[in-house]
Amino acid sequence: MLDLLDDFNVKFGFEFPASTLEIINNIDTDFIDSLKRKWKKGKCEVIGSGYSQSIFPLIPAKVNYMNLVLGNRSYQKLLGSVPKTAYVNEQAFSSGIVELYVKAGFENIIMDWDNARKFKNFPNEYVYAPKRLVGADGSKINLIWNSTISFQKFQRYSQGTLTLENYLKYLFTHLSNEEDHSFLLYAYDLEIFDYMPGHGDLHEHKDEFTDFERIRGLFEFFEEDERVEITTPGEIVEKFPPTNQIQLGTAEYPIPCKKQYKYNVTRWAVCGRENSRINGQCYEIFQKLQNIIFLNELVSSSIRKVEIDKIWLNLINLWSSDFRTHTTDKKYTKFRNHIGYTLEFCDNALQQLKNSINVEDDFVLINPHGFTWKYPFEFKYQFKHGEVRENISIILDGKEAVTQLEEQEFYHDGSLRSVKIIIEPIIKSKSSVQGKIISKTNENELIIHSKNKNDILETPEVALTLLPDKGGSIGQLKFPNIAEEFFIGELEHGFYNDIMYSPDWYSGHTVIYERSTKKHTDLETTKLNSFSLDNTPIRIPVTFKINIPIGIIQKTYYVYVNQPRIDLNYHFSLNDIFPLYFRAGIATFNPNCFDKEKLKYTTNNGGYEYETYNLKGRLVKHDEPVSLNVSSHQCLGATEGWVGISDDEKGFAILNNKAKQYSVPLLHYEELKDSYFLRLYTSISEMDDTTETFLKGHNNLSLTFLGHKNDINEVIKTSKSINNGLIICFKE
Repeated sequence: MLDLLDDFNVKFGFEFPASTLEIINNIDTDFIDSLKRKWKKGKCEVIGSGYSQSIFPLIPAKVNYMNLVLGNRSYQKLLGSVPKTAYVNEQAFSSGIVELYVKAGFENIIMDWDNARKFKNFPNEYVYAPKRLVGADGSKINLIWNSTISFQKFQRYSQGTLTLENYLKYLFTHLSNEEDHSFLLYAYDLEIFDYMPGHGDLHEHKDEFTDFERIRGLFEFFEEDERVEITTPGEIVEKFPPTNQIQLGTAEYPIPCKKQYKYNVTRWAVCGRENSRINGQCYEIFQKLQNIIFLNELVSSSIRKVEIDKIWLNLINLWSSDFRTHTTDKKYTKFRNHIGYTLEFCDNALQQLKNSINVEDDFVLINPHGFTWKYPFEFKYQFKHGEVRENISIILDGKEAVTQLEEQEFYHDGSLRSVKIIIEPIIKSKSSVQGKIISKTNENELIIHSKNKNDILETPEVALTLLPDKGGSIGQLKFPNIAEEFFIGELEHGFYNDIMYSPDWYSGHTVIYERSTKKHTDLETTKLNSFSLDNTPIRIPVTFKINIPIGIIQKTYYVYVNQPRIDLNYHFSLNDIFPLYFRAGIATFNPNCFDKEKLKYTTNNGGYEYETYNLKGRLVKHDEPVSLNVSSHQCLGATEGWVGISDDEKGFAILNNKAKQYSVPLLHYEELKDSYFLRLYTSISEMDDTTETFLKGHNNLSLTFLGHKNDINEVIKTSKSINNGLIICFKE
């Protein structure tokens, strides 16, 4: 490709992740020198894509931003300059990531036209000139259009399955005799020409011509055609200054991607070999890294900056898209080892920093967040044999805290061995409290705050109806101080006056489809395990155990006393299964609860700023299969751990800790006569051509259902408390 720049009067853009350039530099410094010279002379343009090629709409904003920043640092070091144009990795775009490119110094981005326009009524001529793209936060950047159809046509021509005559016939349909047009010939993989990964060093040619010989033939034709000029993406922006301002994301398609529908963003989220697991481990590294950075500043930098940068680079590489689709066993084994090494490195660094914290009594709680902590916090504590025989309580800075004990285990002599402790501390931003565990001979005084009758559990903030005959699914979930109607629950047979939606619709349940097409649910008759309202000042646990043909599902609801919130914890004990899809915590919304005219959903898809999409007049079917081999059309990134449904007065959010069990939401919204159908699924596995997911043994999933009075900031803070809570340091 570099030789073509010397042989023809053409200019190209070359996209490289910075990590790829570093690898090339270790192999062939002459290539780097040649690329650098040609870029400096204006013969080509280097297109940026961050340090590593990763799928931004599935990754937290801070990681994405660091990917771009560290990538630019590497471009500067190797090439002496920083790209101004970026290629959206795998063409997986969200409105939230525009801000990141702008902050990192990019002026232009390249994104696919064919998919971005699916639910946008853009005029056809928009493809022929750059536009001004507006992000979720109002940031603006120049948009250069790529085209799936165009790059696929170019590939077919170069590989000999499309003649030059037919290729030019297609290409010149985009030519105008009235005005100049810009059109991107090819923006896809570079390494495929005369080489097919997995098919040997050189792929078999059907005739005597190689791919590059055909490409040369095309440029020879262009040399003779005065109508055509081949130039760089950056120069296109100069020749066609953007005018129209547009936005790309839609409710139906918030994360447009390249190629056809079978190739959608779920492939990197919960398909692949074990993407749910490895994405969760990347979130775990990210959470630990945030705590390392905070504590390192608190104790005057005992961890060197170079070591923190190393963790960033490791994490960014581990989130690379290549490890989540088709890769070799050797490469994947190295990747798995790299994850283990990085987790261990983080654990050691975190413990080193915690050892520097002054612990006066039994433990210290540190609030690393920019808001006052007022949320539940739980931790496990181990006692020595015979140390504690009575009830215990927690003292924080000399004051007794409301304390709840769960999952108590005892030694043979009856002394307490271990316990899960739940407290609701109030800790100012960036502050800490000293904690002490004391024995109490008297039981906590029981406060009458809850009541239970006929499977209806009520607290001052929650009214939860459960259905034991349907696996302990949710009959109704109400937050009485927010709305009179229930938010989610069972919609009984005939609720909708539409035969397509006449069955029973449940909530709080699980659906597992195996590749063998066997379907399993937890909607089996079960019994509510006995529980007590005594000594539950924070939350009331209610447990069900459901036997299904492929194993056991145990689900525990935690009903909160002073918050409009319940937690739903799953413990799956499964036999060997290869899921087609695995969806849990399904929420069926009550259409009488929300104002249909104002209904919307909100989440983060890789950016700092959340994205909001109105649902009125839309048809959203993320959950429906594309084909027999692709189980869903789309998913939401929910990269800060939450997704919300709301109108202008009230809202309902689903939150989860992605480090403990990675999952993504799938949304279904359809308007019916005088009503609508709305559901949110939490998926931990979907199916496409990359899926090799195998589930066996024990798996956990924890979801939080939170009500609010149209207060997204409260949802964000609650999600932070779940995903990256307080830092606890124990006395050595």
